[in-house]
Amino acid sequence: MKIRTRPIEILLVEDNLVTQMLVAHTLQNWDETLQIDLAENGIKAIEKMKIKNYDLILMDLEMPILNGHAATTIVRTTFPEPQKNTPIIAMTANASPDEYARCFDNGMNDYLAKPFEGQLLFEAITKIIASRDETHDRI
Repeated sequence: MKIRTRPIEILLVEDNLVTQMLVAHTLQNWDETLQIDLAENGIKAIEKMKIKNYDLILMDLEMPILNGHAATTIVRTTFPEPQKNTPIIAMTANASPDEYARCFDNGMNDYLAKPFEGQLLFEAITKIIASRDETHDRI
């Protein structure tokens, strides 16, 4: 199932190799045209964003070196337009209401509690990409 006609560039920021493989495999099964880059921590994600624009970031929150909250803050406060507005979906095993609120306070666009069903991931991505495409069509 394709999400849209042009490939979607996704940055998956996740330190757990098993989760990286699971998410990438799940996404590729839905749409083989998805372009998925991996970063194992927030520093690597920031480095990748300096050289490439992404349509979406899937951001783990608990990572060594630079966690997802700090990486999102850097994206939102230091990157130029349009990169600073790249949609970010938080992925975390901490499914508390406080964590949920903190994600949105830090500028994340959506939140998925791990472990999540693949359908929930697909729905979150589809919603964000459709909303972003609709906004770009009006400009």
